[in-house]
Amino acid sequence: DLYNMIVNDDLLDPDVAWLGDAANIKAWQYDMTGHVKQTVECYCELGKVNVSTLKDVSTPSIDDHLIPPEDFEKPGVLADECAKIVLKALWPARIGRPEILWAVNTLARNVTKWTKADDKRLLRLISFGLRSAAAALWLTVEPMPSRR
Repeated sequence: DLYNMIVNDDLLDPDVAWLGDAANIKAWQYDMTGHVKQTVECYCELGKVNVSTLKDVSTPSIDDHLIPPEDFEKPGVLADECAKIVLKALWPARIGRPEILWAVNTLARNVTKWTKADDKRLLRLISFGLRSAAAALWLTVEPMPSRR
């Protein structure tokens, strides 16, 4: 069954949601790996950033107290390109990456008034995306059997 295929890592393709008869589906996965990688690539291309310079971070957001107050007044470097990058991040956030949804929505609210603080927030989000690109949302239709 599907549960044993998941546990034993016997899935033919991890992106496949429909394995066998649709009536017997017990779980499925929203895998946004490709979309997150495309978002990172879009950021690196439009921001002229080398992917190797992105740091390993554990959260998608940065605390506003860590951003100097003057950065909220200065226009951001990515002001002309920010909408393309943020909208690219919105799709995986909406469909299968709820942990980045708040960060993406915060940036989306600011695309018409982009500041240097938003540049820093976007860098944090993209760095987190690179680190966690393979994260996926699993949904189950019935309780998983208990392990003994």
